[in-house]
Amino acid sequence: MGNEAGRPSRVVQIEKKAPYSMDDDFLNNTTYKTISEIKDLIEKRICVTVGIVKDFTSGKSWWYKGCNNCPNAVKEERNTYKCPNCQWKAATFTPKYALNLKVADEDSCASFIMYETVGSDYLNISASDLRTKYIMRGGNKNEFPVELDKFKDMTFFFKVSVKLENLNSFQPISIIVMKLCHDDSIINSFIKKYNLEQEICN
Repeated sequence: MGNEAGRPSRVVQIEKKAPYSMDDDFLNNTTYKTISEIKDLIEKRICVTVGIVKDFTSGKSWWYKGCNNCPNAVKEERNTYKCPNCQWKAATFTPKYALNLKVADEDSCASFIMYETVGSDYLNISASDLRTKYIMRGGNKNEFPVELDKFKDMTFFFKVSVKLENLNSFQPISIIVMKLCHDDSIINSFIKKYNLEQEICN
Protein backbone atom coordinates (compact mmCIF):
# COMPACT_ATOMS: atom_id res chain seq x y z
CA MET A 1 0.00 0.00 0.00
CA GLY A 2 2.95 2.25 -0.34
CA ASN A 3 3.59 2.80 3.35
CA GLU A 4 6.89 3.46 5.01
CA ALA A 5 8.50 0.28 6.31
CA GLY A 6 7.23 -0.64 9.76
CA ARG A 7 4.42 1.89 9.62
CA PRO A 8 0.95 0.26 9.55
CA SER A 9 -1.74 1.29 7.06
CA ARG A 10 -4.64 3.17 8.61
CA VAL A 11 -7.11 1.01 6.66
CA VAL A 12 -6.47 -2.53 5.44
CA GLN A 13 -8.90 -4.95 3.84
CA ILE A 14 -9.46 -8.34 2.22
CA GLU A 15 -12.42 -7.21 0.14
CA LYS A 16 -12.26 -5.95 -3.42
CA LYS A 17 -12.21 -2.17 -3.60
CA ALA A 18 -15.73 -0.82 -2.99
CA PRO A 19 -17.31 1.83 -5.25
CA TYR A 20 -17.78 4.09 -2.23
CA SER A 21 -15.46 5.72 0.28
CA MET A 22 -14.05 4.05 3.38
CA ASP A 23 -15.98 6.54 5.53
CA ASP A 24 -19.25 5.51 3.87
CA ASP A 25 -18.44 1.82 4.16
CA PHE A 26 -17.79 1.99 7.90
CA LEU A 27 -20.16 4.79 8.91
CA ASN A 28 -23.15 4.48 6.58
CA ASN A 29 -23.27 1.39 4.38
CA THR A 30 -22.63 -1.42 6.87
CA THR A 31 -24.76 -2.24 9.90
CA TYR A 32 -23.20 -1.48 13.27
CA LYS A 33 -23.34 -4.13 15.99
CA THR A 34 -21.83 -4.14 19.47
CA ILE A 35 -19.67 -7.15 20.31
CA SER A 36 -22.47 -8.48 22.50
CA GLU A 37 -24.93 -8.23 19.60
CA ILE A 38 -22.46 -9.94 17.27
CA LYS A 39 -22.14 -12.86 19.71
CA ASP A 40 -25.95 -13.25 19.72
CA LEU A 41 -26.22 -13.56 15.93
CA ILE A 42 -27.63 -16.85 14.65
CA GLU A 43 -27.13 -16.27 10.93
CA LYS A 44 -24.34 -15.20 8.60
CA ARG A 45 -23.88 -11.44 8.66
CA ILE A 46 -21.42 -8.71 7.72
CA CYS A 47 -21.25 -5.80 10.15
CA VAL A 48 -18.94 -3.22 11.70
CA THR A 49 -17.92 -2.76 15.31
CA VAL A 50 -15.30 -0.94 17.33
CA GLY A 51 -13.15 -2.31 20.14
CA ILE A 52 -9.77 -2.59 21.79
CA VAL A 53 -7.44 -5.52 21.19
CA LYS A 54 -6.71 -6.72 24.72
CA ASP A 55 -4.56 -9.72 23.91
CA PHE A 56 -4.29 -12.85 21.81
CA THR A 57 -6.55 -15.80 22.58
CA SER A 58 -4.57 -18.29 24.68
CA GLY A 59 -3.78 -21.71 23.26
CA LYS A 60 -3.93 -20.55 19.64
CA SER A 61 -1.02 -20.30 17.23
CA TRP A 62 -0.43 -17.06 15.33
CA TRP A 63 0.10 -18.81 11.97
CA TYR A 64 -0.93 -21.89 10.04
CA LYS A 65 0.49 -24.03 7.21
CA GLY A 66 -1.05 -22.45 4.15
CA CYS A 67 -1.42 -23.55 0.55
CA ASN A 68 1.04 -22.05 -1.94
CA ASN A 69 -1.85 -21.54 -4.37
CA CYS A 70 -4.85 -20.37 -2.30
CA PRO A 71 -5.65 -19.08 1.24
CA ASN A 72 -6.62 -22.48 2.67
CA ALA A 73 -4.68 -24.65 5.11
CA VAL A 74 -2.88 -27.73 3.80
CA LYS A 75 -2.81 -31.27 5.12
CA GLU A 76 0.42 -33.20 5.43
CA GLU A 77 0.50 -36.45 3.44
CA ARG A 78 3.74 -38.41 3.78
CA ASN A 79 6.41 -36.08 2.37
CA THR A 80 4.04 -33.62 0.68
CA TYR A 81 1.40 -31.06 1.58
CA LYS A 82 -2.01 -31.18 -0.11
CA CYS A 83 -4.70 -28.50 -0.14
CA PRO A 84 -8.22 -29.97 0.26
CA ASN A 85 -9.63 -26.84 -1.38
CA CYS A 86 -7.72 -26.49 -4.68
CA GLN A 87 -5.98 -29.92 -4.62
CA TRP A 88 -2.55 -28.27 -4.92
CA LYS A 89 0.32 -30.57 -3.93
CA ALA A 90 3.78 -29.39 -2.96
CA ALA A 91 6.80 -30.32 -0.87
CA THR A 92 6.50 -27.05 1.06
CA PHE A 93 3.85 -24.84 2.58
CA THR A 94 3.47 -21.08 3.07
CA PRO A 95 3.11 -19.82 6.66
CA LYS A 96 0.08 -17.51 6.89
CA TYR A 97 -1.45 -15.44 9.65
CA ALA A 98 -4.29 -16.77 11.77
CA LEU A 99 -4.33 -14.17 14.53
CA ASN A 100 -6.92 -14.85 17.21
CA LEU A 101 -7.48 -11.45 18.79
CA LYS A 102 -9.29 -10.90 22.07
CA VAL A 103 -11.34 -7.78 21.30
CA ALA A 104 -13.41 -5.84 23.85
CA ASP A 105 -15.80 -2.89 23.89
CA GLU A 106 -17.40 -1.32 26.95
CA ASP A 107 -19.79 -4.27 27.49
CA SER A 108 -18.36 -7.49 26.09
CA CYS A 109 -15.40 -9.38 24.67
CA ALA A 110 -14.98 -11.87 21.82
CA SER A 111 -12.35 -13.63 19.74
CA PHE A 112 -11.80 -12.15 16.26
CA ILE A 113 -9.80 -14.02 13.62
CA MET A 114 -7.48 -12.09 11.32
CA TYR A 115 -5.91 -13.80 8.34
CA GLU A 116 -2.96 -13.13 6.05
CA THR A 117 -4.09 -10.21 3.88
CA VAL A 118 -5.27 -7.94 6.68
CA GLY A 119 -2.54 -9.03 9.08
CA SER A 120 0.36 -8.56 6.68
CA ASP A 121 -0.96 -5.20 5.45
CA TYR A 122 -1.20 -3.85 8.99
CA LEU A 123 2.15 -5.25 10.13
CA ASN A 124 3.94 -4.58 6.83
CA ILE A 125 5.40 -8.08 6.92
CA SER A 126 4.04 -11.44 5.77
CA ALA A 127 3.62 -14.32 8.20
CA SER A 128 6.21 -16.26 6.22
CA ASP A 129 8.83 -13.51 6.53
CA LEU A 130 8.01 -12.89 10.21
CA ARG A 131 8.29 -16.60 11.02
CA THR A 132 11.69 -16.77 9.29
CA LYS A 133 12.85 -13.66 11.13
CA TYR A 134 11.58 -15.08 14.43
CA ILE A 135 13.35 -18.44 13.92
CA MET A 136 16.59 -16.72 12.92
CA ARG A 137 16.71 -14.87 16.25
CA GLY A 138 16.01 -18.06 18.23
CA GLY A 139 12.33 -17.54 19.00
CA ASN A 140 10.42 -20.01 21.16
CA LYS A 141 7.62 -21.76 19.24
CA ASN A 142 5.25 -21.25 22.19
CA GLU A 143 5.75 -17.49 22.22
CA PHE A 144 4.56 -14.75 19.89
CA PRO A 145 6.97 -12.46 18.00
CA VAL A 146 7.26 -9.01 19.56
CA GLU A 147 6.11 -7.51 16.24
CA LEU A 148 2.58 -8.72 16.99
CA ASP A 149 2.44 -6.40 20.01
CA LYS A 150 1.47 -3.67 17.53
CA PHE A 151 -2.09 -4.92 17.91
CA LYS A 152 -2.26 -4.81 21.69
CA ASP A 153 -4.17 -2.02 23.44
CA MET A 154 -5.09 -0.46 20.10
CA THR A 155 -8.60 0.72 19.28
CA PHE A 156 -9.74 -0.46 15.86
CA PHE A 157 -12.80 -0.14 13.69
CA PHE A 158 -13.54 -3.66 12.39
CA LYS A 159 -15.61 -4.80 9.44
CA VAL A 160 -16.29 -8.46 10.12
CA SER A 161 -17.92 -11.47 8.57
CA VAL A 162 -19.86 -13.50 11.11
CA LYS A 163 -20.94 -17.10 10.61
CA LEU A 164 -22.32 -19.83 12.81
CA GLU A 165 -19.80 -22.59 13.57
CA ASN A 166 -20.65 -24.75 16.57
CA LEU A 167 -23.68 -24.19 18.80
CA ASN A 168 -22.07 -26.22 21.59
CA SER A 169 -18.88 -24.16 21.81
CA PHE A 170 -18.20 -21.26 24.17
CA GLN A 171 -18.31 -18.89 21.18
CA PRO A 172 -20.58 -20.60 18.61
CA ILE A 173 -19.74 -18.13 15.85
CA SER A 174 -16.55 -17.24 14.01
CA ILE A 175 -15.82 -13.53 13.60
CA ILE A 176 -13.46 -12.95 10.67
CA VAL A 177 -11.88 -9.53 10.16
CA MET A 178 -12.49 -8.30 6.59
CA LYS A 179 -11.28 -4.73 7.06
CA LEU A 180 -9.32 -3.02 9.79
CA CYS A 181 -9.32 0.73 10.38
CA HIS A 182 -7.42 2.75 12.96
CA ASP A 183 -7.96 6.17 11.42
CA ASP A 184 -8.77 8.41 14.40
CA SER A 185 -11.08 10.68 12.41
CA ILE A 186 -13.25 7.78 11.21
CA ILE A 187 -13.32 6.12 14.64
CA ASN A 188 -14.19 9.40 16.38
CA SER A 189 -16.99 10.09 13.87
CA PHE A 190 -18.32 6.61 14.53
CA ILE A 191 -18.19 7.04 18.32
CA LYS A 192 -19.99 10.37 18.06
CA LYS A 193 -22.64 8.97 15.69
CA TYR A 194 -23.55 6.13 18.06
CA ASN A 195 -22.87 7.97 21.36
CA LEU A 196 -20.39 5.34 22.47
CA GLU A 197 -18.39 5.53 25.68
CA GLN A 198 -15.13 7.42 25.30
CA GLU A 199 -13.38 4.78 27.39
CA ILE A 200 -12.99 2.57 24.34
CA CYS A 201 -10.76 5.17 22.70
CA ASN A 202 -6.97 5.17 23.04
